[in-house]
Formats: sequence, structure tokens, C-alpha cells
Amino acid sequence: MASDNLDRELITRAAIELLDADGLDGLSMRRLGSKLGAGATSIYWYVKNKDALFALAADEVFGAIDLPDPHTVGWRQAAASMAHGLRSAILEHTWLGPVFGTHPVYGPKMARWVDHCLGIFTLAGFSGSRLDWAGDTVLAYVLGKTLSESAVSTRKPAEMADLISRARQTAEAFPRLRERFDAPSEGDGFDFGLDVVLDGLEAALRPRTP
Repeated sequence: MASDNLDRELITRAAIELLDADGLDGLSMRRLGSKLGAGATSIYWYVKNKDALFALAADEVFGAIDLPDPHTVGWRQAAASMAHGLRSAILEHTWLGPVFGTHPVYGPKMARWVDHCLGIFTLAGFSGSRLDWAGDTVLAYVLGKTLSESAVSTRKPAEMADLISRARQTAEAFPRLRERFDAPSEGDGFDFGLDVVLDGLEAALRPRTP
């Protein structure tokens, strides 16, 4: 029997809190029920399984990402803002990246986000398959750059120190790698890579000379 004290929105918020605290392995119907003061069986009246729960949580996160108006700021700035918004969401909710790779994720809020991306690249001048590819290219860059950052952020300080020490020892045999390994950091390079991607998309819009 469904509980009058529960609804999908409440369950989703509680699931996100557990995921943020303990990652994918920290979420179970039993723990979720305990957090909500309900039995695990009560959760199943609203969410059929953990895959559905992951999908709800991920969709909720997408709903919190700002959707800049490309007609106001221009398509390129809107695309950059969307990229930064997704990056921030993945870094804040470190479980989101692994969910993409292991669970089917789609819902109305994510669909709204994707639709907005399509609007941005339509305004830029892309159409047909190239419209899909433009959005996929930016998405692939954000995921590729951010998932590794997210994974590093979840490691304990002692574990990271050990990994860095072993990596430095390995780099000693490779002069160029050793030089870059010990070079001072000038940032994380996200904006550099994003600019390169957007420059490439702008170039793809220009007519090719024979």
C-alpha cells in the first residue's frame, strides 16, 4: 500500500542526498526507506526499481541546470554556459557520471535540457544530422573532461598523494612527461578545450572553398 507521507518528489530528493553522501553503492531501497521513515516496500509503490530511481535522480539534477537564452547572449555563449552548467552538475553530484555509463537515463527535465541544446545549435545554423552531431560533440567534450575530474574528487587525500607519488616516479623515465608533470598549473584547461570545440563548430558552419 502506498504511504500518504511519500511521493516521487520526496523520494527523489532523499535519493539524491544519499547518492551525494555515499555514491551509487550507498543507495538502496532499504536505506532510502529508513531515511524517509518508511519500509522499503513502500518505495516500490512509487519507483519500480533502482534503475528507475537513478533515472529520477539524474533527471532532477538536469532540471537544476540553467538554460541560457541564445537569442539574448548568442549561440556560442549559450553553448558555453550549458557546458559549464553540466560540468558543475557532474562535479557537485559525482555519482552522475557513473550513472550515465551504467544505467538508462532519460526523463522530461533531461529532455528539456537536450531540446534547449538543439535550439542553441539550430540558431547557430546547424540542421539535420549535423545538428545532432554539434550537440553530441560538446556533450562528449564535457563528459570526457569532467568525468576524470569527478573521479579524482572522490578519492581520499592519502590515496591521491600515493597516486601522485607513483605517477611522478613513472614519469621520471620520460623527459617531456616529467617536465609537464612538475610544471606549475595554469588552470584546469576546461575553457581552453571548450573554446577549441566551439571554434571547430564555427568553422564547420563556414562554406568550404573548392
